[in-house]
Amino acid sequence: REAARLAREADAAVARAETAAAPLRNDDEGRDLLGAVGPTPSAADRDIIRPRCEEWSSEAARLDVLLDRRRRLTELENEREKFAGRRRALTDERRQVIDERAALPERSNAAADAVAEAERAAAMLPGLSTARDRAADALDAATELASRRTELERLEARVLQLHSEFNDARDAHLDVRQRRIDGMAAELAARLTDGEPCVVCGSTEHPEPARPAPDTATKADEERAHAAEQRAATALSEAREAVTELSGIVAVLRQRCGDAELAELTTAHAAAVRAHDEAATVAGRLDHLRAAVEDLRKLDTVLAEQEKRLDAELSELAREDAVRAAEITEIRERIVEAVGDLDLLAPRRRTVAALSAAATALLDARTAALQARTAADERAADARTAAAEAGFADLDSARAAVRTPERLAEIDRVLRAADDERAVATSTLNDPAIAALTGDEVADVAAARAVVDEGAAAVEAALSAATEAERRHLDIENYTRRLERACAELAPLLDEHAELSALADVVAGMGSNAKKMSLRSYVLAARLEEVADAASERLRRMSGGRYEFVHSDAAEIRGRRGGLGLDIHDEYTGAVRSTKTLSGGESFQASLALALGLADVVAAEAGGLVLDTMFIDEGFGSLDADSLEAVMGVLDELRAGGRVVGVVSHVDEMRQRIPSRLHVIRGRSGSTVRVAS
Repeated sequence: REAARLAREADAAVARAETAAAPLRNDDEGRDLLGAVGPTPSAADRDIIRPRCEEWSSEAARLDVLLDRRRRLTELENEREKFAGRRRALTDERRQVIDERAALPERSNAAADAVAEAERAAAMLPGLSTARDRAADALDAATELASRRTELERLEARVLQLHSEFNDARDAHLDVRQRRIDGMAAELAARLTDGEPCVVCGSTEHPEPARPAPDTATKADEERAHAAEQRAATALSEAREAVTELSGIVAVLRQRCGDAELAELTTAHAAAVRAHDEAATVAGRLDHLRAAVEDLRKLDTVLAEQEKRLDAELSELAREDAVRAAEITEIRERIVEAVGDLDLLAPRRRTVAALSAAATALLDARTAALQARTAADERAADARTAAAEAGFADLDSARAAVRTPERLAEIDRVLRAADDERAVATSTLNDPAIAALTGDEVADVAAARAVVDEGAAAVEAALSAATEAERRHLDIENYTRRLERACAELAPLLDEHAELSALADVVAGMGSNAKKMSLRSYVLAARLEEVADAASERLRRMSGGRYEFVHSDAAEIRGRRGGLGLDIHDEYTGAVRSTKTLSGGESFQASLALALGLADVVAAEAGGLVLDTMFIDEGFGSLDADSLEAVMGVLDELRAGGRVVGVVSHVDEMRQRIPSRLHVIRGRSGSTVRVAS
């Protein structure tokens, strides 16, 4: 069967080799190859087909490189098109920049003229505002004058009427008075009483008293006439005062409006308002116009830079375009040299690739056919040899003796069943318990079943316990793994927390911080050291070289944090002692030295920003003559360096050392200041 199968496979391999040769018959080079190898597969096929395959593969590889270059050629041409578009855009932009620069002088001149006009308008604006206000005032005055004139005419007519009424009232009063005088004898006679003396003649007898005339006026009549006259006089006076006041107002209004016509003043006011508004509008654009002029100046610089940039970009584009043009020429020459034309490159690549693949497939198919034929021939010889060795005359006789697989399987199954039954019977008979039986025994089935049930219950309980133990064991392992993972994840965090906590304690002046000094105090201490160094130079000069400051970072009493302490080093004794041991004058020197040292440090830290002015309040009275001389020498140096040093003191010796002084003098009416030099 195997020999027959191999023979069929050999025939199929030969057919596949024929099929593999079909693609090569469509090309001249393929037909040449088929003619060289012949119709029958042979051992010489590899030596003939392999070189041609390698030749076509090499050519395909070369053509692949050229295809890549062909794609590069397309990219280069696209890039050149983009360069051309970019060049056109840059050229247009450059032309616009040039045109805009050419138009800048005219725009700048126009903007400058607009600024000048706006400046003139701004200069004229106060005058125009005044003129507008004057025109408005004149218009208001003229408007009011029209109504005031009417009122004045009415009041003047009223004055004439009241004057006439006053004259009438006065005449009536005079007439009543005259009639009363004429009837005065009768009025006196009416008051006579018999036996009483007359007020005129003194007689006590009144033989013929006068009798009043019919038109005699009484005192009441005179008083009423006098009151009417007074009322007329008061009304006339008030009317005249009103006329006088209104005449003054009219005169003022005529002066304000210039006695011009209302229409003329209205036109003048409108013109003044229009002129002011136009000037205000133009002046309001002054800042904008100035900014526009400045923008135009800046625009010229920007446009010049843009023109330079555009020229540089155009030059760079031209260079890049030349490089790509040279590369395009080189690629075209290589492709033409290889295939003769750009359009033949891809077809030739497909042709040689197809030839190489077809030749390779042909070689594989012919090699497989040759191998299959050789194996079939060898297996057929082996079959004949096996038949002869088995005692058969030929292969046909051997095939006749072969059983079917079904029959062979059935025979094998029967034999295995018999062997199994014999083995079970032999094992059972060989069991000592069976061999010892006599045949008369009776089996206790109930006891055996009870034993079986008890064993089954024990097995089930043990199985249940084992299952529960296994479950718990798995849970413990799971929890253990989770705990280990959590501990592993938490360990870096705990380490980091411990590190940060220790660092925080150190920064806060606790923990392993031996000096118990916080970070803030440490930084301030560094600044304080600089101030102490600068102040020591001043203090040494003031104290004659005896004292200097020493920074102390020791902790204070009762565990308080230190780092900001200052002590005094005494050169006379070589000891470092507290500043509290200094005398009053020495404390003043130390304080002044610290202030000057702080000023020096501030000047150094602030980029040379010097404290130009300083005032020193009192303290000089605590200095002896030598110390005062040293302190004043330091202050004189500061003053000679350009600083202003103010001193508040009551020490008389300071008057001889301070050139410019302000004396505050107390008095009963208050304090006064006198300048002394």
